[in-house]
Amino acid sequence: MTFGEKMGLDTSTNESLWKDEVNVEVNKAVLHSFQAAGVTLVDHHTASQSFIQFLANEQRDRGGCPADWVWIVPPISGSLTPVFHQEMSLYYLKPAYEYQEPAWEDFARYNRGGAIASPSQLFRKVAMTVLFASSLYHKALARRVRVTILYATETGRSQLYAHNLSQALKRYFNPEVGHINRLRYYICVQRNNVRNKSKTGDSCNIGENMPALRK
Repeated sequence: MTFGEKMGLDTSTNESLWKDEVNVEVNKAVLHSFQAAGVTLVDHHTASQSFIQFLANEQRDRGGCPADWVWIVPPISGSLTPVFHQEMSLYYLKPAYEYQEPAWEDFARYNRGGAIASPSQLFRKVAMTVLFASSLYHKALARRVRVTILYATETGRSQLYAHNLSQALKRYFNPEVGHINRLRYYICVQRNNVRNKSKTGDSCNIGENMPALRK
């Protein structure tokens, strides 16, 4: 948001696409700075085209090539690159280089001279810790004021705002987000606080039924 404000963009609404413009300009600035310093840096379009050529060579020579679509598709302009529309299969070939566990962690356990805990013992310790923390969390929630946030939406925007409001209240209250169609249920259980979140413009068809639901 700081970049958008410095660029004079309207950051108050997503409809201005200010995030996209900031993302493009930041990438252009990074590419320019590397070029000015004489350091090689490839852009995501060139990298995508190179991978497609590599994929074709591997399929011709080996009959296939494992690839993770999530890692390969760039985070910006993904649909404009050829890798976005390329079907990929993720499988593992052996032998292969794999991520190694931090060696110092195993060394510290062996260096203490103690017996290495079995997987079942480790799981039991972790499970007991999680259960204890969960019980404390639920006890803390039980002492807080329960707040219900209802939303009426057709596009999903009010639902997003309702969840954002829930996150803001979660530190001091026990909020719950629900659809306006469940209004009768929330009234029956006698909530301490009921908040209705409708859209910013005219009431949608679902929200117009709220007076009838309250009867």
